[in-house]
Amino acid sequence: MIPYDIEAAGDDTVLYFLYLMEERGNSQRMAEMLALRQPPRIMTDDVMMQGVETISHMYDRDPAMTDRLCQLAMKRGYKPKGSDWYNSAVASSEADPAAFINHGQGRGHIKQTMERRGYKASSGVGTDAVVGVETREPEVDPWDKSQQVKLSPKMVEKIRKQKIRANPDLKRADQRELRESIVDKHGAQ
Repeated sequence: MIPYDIEAAGDDTVLYFLYLMEERGNSQRMAEMLALRQPPRIMTDDVMMQGVETISHMYDRDPAMTDRLCQLAMKRGYKPKGSDWYNSAVASSEADPAAFINHGQGRGHIKQTMERRGYKASSGVGTDAVVGVETREPEVDPWDKSQQVKLSPKMVEKIRKQKIRANPDLKRADQRELRESIVDKHGAQ
């Protein structure tokens, strides 16, 4: 497998040099450093948050959505700053105050929040991800029909109309069977 950084370099000479260094007995990581002629990048909070969309950037892109998110956060006791970063992967619900991260909190805050919620989290060391999460087993079986949330009759009707719009022949089909197939596919009723 070719490391991402080597592939991103897009140079056959770098790839050749990687294979040459591995042939000479170097580990893949050492060979990668020698081929790229640079040390690995240190993962600091600044490096992790580099290029991350802050609240002020979100506002520039979608003011209505950002206003709604900030209003919800304020109702929950947190006033977002323009330099905060909202990480929806950390959020347990929309506008979760723990999901707003500033430069002072950084990776440590993410790690503590994830661990407090029962997840194992690495603090962004290496090139894998910002937070590598191993999820715990689900509390209930998601495929167990008795545990499923009931599908609203309005939603069944909406899906039925969409299917008929996509395939007008379904208008002549048995509508009860169509509704039952929707419920079977999308949830209990």
